[in-house]
Amino acid sequence: MAIQKDLAALSSEVIEEYLAIAEHCVTTQKAPGAIYGYPATLLLFCTVDAMTVYLGGKNNTFTAFNEPLFSLCFSSDELKRLANLYRHLLAHAAAIAPGVILTPEDSGDAFEFNVNEPTRIRVPAFYHLVKKAWGAFDKSKLKPEDQLKRKQFIAKPIDLSGASTAFLMASSGAPMPPIEVK
Repeated sequence: MAIQKDLAALSSEVIEEYLAIAEHCVTTQKAPGAIYGYPATLLLFCTVDAMTVYLGGKNNTFTAFNEPLFSLCFSSDELKRLANLYRHLLAHAAAIAPGVILTPEDSGDAFEFNVNEPTRIRVPAFYHLVKKAWGAFDKSKLKPEDQLKRKQFIAKPIDLSGASTAFLMASSGAPMPPIEVK
């Protein structure tokens, strides 16, 4: 965490933190052969969601998967299924849909859609896929101010434009952008 010069730098830092914690989750065993798959999967989906927004897919969750960054080819039904079975349930109910599975497998496709067996996400493979895509992502597309609505501004923000060492080292934030209501 740091005080950033602008919202784009802050968004970049957030994604870097998501990926750092996701890496910790997939490389740290919580028990023999077991990793922290749930938090890693949620953070990875949040990263893909953010990349989708910055690529212009605000209303189409996970369409970044079909961009050259990922080079996957998911149908709209598969993208909806990923969102509903994994991301939304993990974020809002601390669960995944019954009959689906997260695995600690590092090899193979990150996603497996099957009719006769559970849908599978190989979490470490998913991490490597997202990490590589983020490395190739055009950071000039990070424009969080385009996503802000008037109701997301607080009444009396802290002026971070002249942030100094008087702030705690663990502080995080970015200066207020000019307010342009959308």
